[in-house]
Amino acid sequence: MNYTLLTSNIGLLIAFQLAKFGHSRSIAIIEKHPKSSQDQYGRAITLYPRSSEILDQLGLADELAQECFACRNTVCYDKDGKEVAGRGWNFLEHMKDTQWDFALVLRQKYQEEIFRRSLKELGVDLEAPVELIQVHVDESVCISSDMGLFR
Repeated sequence: MNYTLLTSNIGLLIAFQLAKFGHSRSIAIIEKHPKSSQDQYGRAITLYPRSSEILDQLGLADELAQECFACRNTVCYDKDGKEVAGRGWNFLEHMKDTQWDFALVLRQKYQEEIFRRSLKELGVDLEAPVELIQVHVDESVCISSDMGLFR
């Protein structure tokens, strides 16, 4: 079986899981723009504790934690410059049921560099730029489950 994944943090993580289960030769990663030439600013930057827990189970969280800014509390201000309590990430101040009790703040570009490096270690290479031109869905393929038949 072959797997084609469009990149993003999620696509790279799905590819990583597939590779960990022995499917590294079946993965094609499609990325239109090489990240090395993308703007280093903007895009998603924050991973919350529950995401960090999942990344920890995959063996990826420690390296991210070494590169990130750890944020345990924030302050918000109104238009007049007065502090407004209870806004922003104040829920982090009360999260005590995990070792990942902070927001992991790291630009997406750098998160993805870590994911790509880990994929390469599992034998998955990324070539960019590659653009998805067409998708063909084989309607003759059926999947049977206890919930019925799916195409």
